[in-house]
Amino acid sequence: MPKGLYVHIPFCTSKCMYCAFYSIPVGTGDDELYRQYVKSVLNEAKMLEDLTANTKFSTIYIGGGTPSKLPAGLFYELVSGLREQFDFEKEIEFTVEANPESLSEDFLKAAIDSGVNRLSIGAQYGSDEVLRFLGRTHTVRDVEVSVALARKMGIENINLDLIFGLPNETSESWASTLKWAVSLKPTHISTYSLTVEENTKLKMLINEGRIDLPSVERIVELFRIREDILTSSGYRRYEISNFAIPGHESRHNLIYWRWHKYIGLGASASSFWIVDYELWRWTNVRDVRKYIELTSQNIPPKDFEENLDDNMARLEKVFLGLRLAEGLDVGDPFIAEAIRENFPEFVEIEGTKIKLTFKGMLVADHLAIDIADFLENPD
Repeated sequence: MPKGLYVHIPFCTSKCMYCAFYSIPVGTGDDELYRQYVKSVLNEAKMLEDLTANTKFSTIYIGGGTPSKLPAGLFYELVSGLREQFDFEKEIEFTVEANPESLSEDFLKAAIDSGVNRLSIGAQYGSDEVLRFLGRTHTVRDVEVSVALARKMGIENINLDLIFGLPNETSESWASTLKWAVSLKPTHISTYSLTVEENTKLKMLINEGRIDLPSVERIVELFRIREDILTSSGYRRYEISNFAIPGHESRHNLIYWRWHKYIGLGASASSFWIVDYELWRWTNVRDVRKYIELTSQNIPPKDFEENLDDNMARLEKVFLGLRLAEGLDVGDPFIAEAIRENFPEFVEIEGTKIKLTFKGMLVADHLAIDIADFLENPD
């Protein structure tokens, strides 16, 4: 089975109002912090040497934060160190995230020289006004320039991240954003519905009554617009939030959704791995300084770890598998039919697989809990 390697780079130009991922704003002159962090990531990789022995990773995904904030030479040093520490398959998918305001020719050259063959750009929206509201520091034109630069440098496999379900968002503005994204001809488009996370500026503004989120009816309409425009433009939805030109699905993200194993390096990164024949998940500390301190002493930088029991494993498999357009294989056509009979509006079946209907896709998280409970007690 394929296995993935994720590296978290927690540095950003500024903190977006909706972002709950671990990141810290940094300015110019932070090269020493960058160097310490890269050294720490490679220290952590060394500590996992025995655990990952005889493993060939199928994918590398360097995300954030904003990996393109790293100096080009340091990025190359990071990847060189990872290649010394781990084994990788020959035909690896190697993705790096970048934001338009920090994506430079020097960084792209270092990335390509390191083996990067897939770029994920945080475009977010096709309106400068909306980008300012979100706290983004780039413009629509910056996205267009970044895509053109990546192609000029030789990267054709490009993802654009988009976000919808925003305050005061109209059907027209969302449709316009989608058509703009399609016009840039990326191979992959990720479309995430805005979620309100704790400890974000967005949550504070909502609590203060300064902004309101769209109604459920509006969100449903935005989902339909997304389906219509992207599928008619040649993209296939293979996961609730993700569309790709066939053959360009994210192999790394499929590792997560198909419940395969992965190692995460860096502050706040998570891992899902077999340890002593048991399934374990752990998450690293959400603090760059603490992470650097621990790894410099060869102390595993874990903040949380758990051994997955049967019930947790069942729920996770259902939760992740249902998100995929290919469906969740329950292994028995009679069980699949029983699920369809109990949730007729939300799922359809194909042999032993259950797949979400459009209505089911809108309530996938809640539905996963109900189906997991049903699989535990089908009577």
